[in-house]
Amino acid sequence: MSKTSANRVLDEIWKAKPKDNLERLDLWVKTSNLKGYSIVKGLKSFTILTQKGELPKVANPSRERVGLWFDYLGFLRKINIKINNKDVFKQCVKYVSGYGYIGYQYSSNNHDIVRLDYIHYYSPTYYVVLKNFGTKSVDLEFSFKPEIRFMWPLNEVHESLKHEIANEQSLILWNSDGEGALATSCLPKKECSLSVKNGSFSYKANIKPNNYIVLIFSPNYSRKEALNELKRATKEWHSDFERTYKLYRKIAYDTLSVWTGNFYFEKAFIWAKISMFMLYSETSIGKGWFAGAPVFSWFFGRDSAWTGFAALTLGFIDNVREQIELLAKFQSGEGQIPHEVVLIPKIGSNIKTGYMSIDSTILWTILLKEFYDWSLNKDFINEEYEDLVKAYSFLHKVCDIDGDLFLENQPEKLLIGWPERWASKRRGKCVEINSYWIEALKSTSFLAKVVGDTKLSCEAKRHAEYLKERFDSVFWDNKLNYYRDHVNSQDSTTIFPIMPLYYKLTPKDRALKVLERLKREDFRTPWGLRSVSSNDPVYDGGYHSGAVWPLHTGWVIIASLNYGDVDFAKEMLNTLVKLTFENSDPGRINEVYSGVDGGEMGQFIQAWSSAALIHAITNGFFKIEPKSNDNEVEITIYPLAYKVNVSNIKVWGNMFNMMVDFEKRKVAIKCIKCSKLRLKLKIFFNNRLYEREATIEESAVFTF
Repeated sequence: MSKTSANRVLDEIWKAKPKDNLERLDLWVKTSNLKGYSIVKGLKSFTILTQKGELPKVANPSRERVGLWFDYLGFLRKINIKINNKDVFKQCVKYVSGYGYIGYQYSSNNHDIVRLDYIHYYSPTYYVVLKNFGTKSVDLEFSFKPEIRFMWPLNEVHESLKHEIANEQSLILWNSDGEGALATSCLPKKECSLSVKNGSFSYKANIKPNNYIVLIFSPNYSRKEALNELKRATKEWHSDFERTYKLYRKIAYDTLSVWTGNFYFEKAFIWAKISMFMLYSETSIGKGWFAGAPVFSWFFGRDSAWTGFAALTLGFIDNVREQIELLAKFQSGEGQIPHEVVLIPKIGSNIKTGYMSIDSTILWTILLKEFYDWSLNKDFINEEYEDLVKAYSFLHKVCDIDGDLFLENQPEKLLIGWPERWASKRRGKCVEINSYWIEALKSTSFLAKVVGDTKLSCEAKRHAEYLKERFDSVFWDNKLNYYRDHVNSQDSTTIFPIMPLYYKLTPKDRALKVLERLKREDFRTPWGLRSVSSNDPVYDGGYHSGAVWPLHTGWVIIASLNYGDVDFAKEMLNTLVKLTFENSDPGRINEVYSGVDGGEMGQFIQAWSSAALIHAITNGFFKIEPKSNDNEVEITIYPLAYKVNVSNIKVWGNMFNMMVDFEKRKVAIKCIKCSKLRLKLKIFFNNRLYEREATIEESAVFTF
């Protein structure tokens, strides 16, 4: 076993203590209340278990995807582990989450077993390593009941599988009715034996002190593919761990990183990157970010955009391009970008909710423009330009029903914004949709100019200017000093008036009134801001009607900084950091939290929740804006801490680090790779704005 990887990590799991949560960036440790979920995930497959290492019981396993999944296929109905003929899950004394792996410790008076689970990032194989840290040999039995399950909405389940056993040590199971096969093995083979009884399979081994066994599970579409992958994995299980572990360390430290001297923030930022990265997935229909897990482990247009905005700032340019391509692939004939795309090729977006949203199309347009800003990939814009024109036509002609250029939600046509549950009340013009729309028009105008379509560029620019000029006359309520959520007789008081501030559409005096309104107790909680005021008739604290969404907290941070409210932005950022440390699976940020008591709701890992923390820095406190039309990078800096170091900033093939010392009023730039990079710095300090401009070819120092 490699000394630098799996064996060392097994030792670390055994030694890990809860105090490591506050001392180490790379570990999370729990020794009590092991009631949450755990996840290991690669590009092609994932496994979700409890924090004791067993398979959770869920009401709808085709939709709540727990256990081992490869693409749209699930493979395990039940697992169990016995040591010396006793079930061990009640003996779990520790759960550990690290870079690309999870660990468990099972201890009693007679044994001490450490378990390491991981999935090779680039292939679908799932590994379980069990090492004996006790002083006596133990008899171990790992049993599992297989199945082939097709995800929602197909919901097919095949339990009667064909199987073959080779040399009493390796197993291949397959679905004779169609897709799905699982190949398994146990190492070292001389220590393991395999038996079958009543459709369940068991690997048995005697593990001597300081020895280990490795269980290998290789899922795939066909018997041949699964068996070939098992043969590869059997030879490379140790290097698979090492490659995966090193990849996650690279995500932690070699992508854009922010160092402030605040351990809590730094660890939260690293794990936001890791959690977001984990959810990027390769499937049979394309590549992109799953929204979350275990329920929303497929593709959503709205989620993809909010995740993509943050991903671009970290340097995941190709990943965002693949996500944009995936959504465009399923664009409707009239130009609508899908709300929801199921992984099963023959279903795709052909579900009731496939084209439910109005905002997926708008946000896709904005993301396409931001992709160009970060990539300068004009060829890709040319490839996607027809899709962009179709998206513009859909929004302009289908979603503006009264011809005034503002867009209207049309629930009767399933053309709705968010939230879905009470979309019928939000019929007509909605504040966040039209905030997005103005930004999308600017994006359309810009990209049309890039490809030389002067007519559309001028038209979209003219529409954007017209709507911005009229925006407040339509949405501002002088009596409430707040924006209307929607323009009809059923108006509600919601979080969505933050969006005009997010896109800088609001005069400063009104923006400050909006922020003051959000600071009242009917919105403000210790865990973030409610999506709906607790004084509103719609409010019940639920998922779509008043719960706290970390994504919204991220919006508020950026909007607050746009109008100089640094203290409120810091308070909200600290909320996201606190959620990271207090989550049932530490290091993650839940999809949503109860508006009543802060209890976790929705998905335990959610891409846009982690993206919200990242984007609060890279589009907020340390705002990086590549200005592709001017060949200039504008960086706007707010005092997040007395001294801030941002490393691995990557723009257009350039890479540099930046240190800002507010006490010494100094900015130092260290070029790793700079080629006549034009920088424009805007530094906010003591209620003043300092601006510096320079062309950077090597390291430099500025004062302010």
